[in-house]
This record gives sequence, C-alpha cells and structure tokens, in this order.
Amino acid sequence: MNNLKKDLARGEGNRLAPGATLRGEGNSPADHKHVSRRAPFLKKRKEVKDGLQYQADAINRDREADTSAKRRNKDVKAI
Repeated sequence: MNNLKKDLARGEGNRLAPGATLRGEGNSPADHKHVSRRAPFLKKRKEVKDGLQYQADAINRDREADTSAKRRNKDVKAI
C-alpha cells in the first residue's frame, strides 16, 4: 500500500506496451468518427431542402390554387 499514488499523470498508470494507446482516448481521428460534423439544425435543413416533396416540380400549382380558393370560400375544411 506504500506504492499508491493519489494523482497520476496522463498515460502514467496505464501500463501499456510502448507505442500503444487506450481505445477511445481521443488521440486518433477514428475515436471521434461518431461525432457529427454538422449541427442538427443544419442537417435537418439540408434534409428538408433536398426532400422530394419540397422540390419545385413536386407542387401542383393549379391544384394548390384551387384548394386555396375553396378554403377562402369555406367550401373545404383544412386538414
């Protein structure tokens, strides 16, 4: 019990082979591969922007105008 040390410097108490590192210690880029490089909002924005339902040719302008006119006249109920 006399050999116990309260504080160890980084890498001092690991007793690894020379040149080896602990897995997931953060020394290599592979340890950070699971972290997204894009903020969640930007990721969602790109998904929405690239979504097929938001593409210009996916919207039927005539049908949209007809439905809007009917809603103004209270002929149809909004979903």
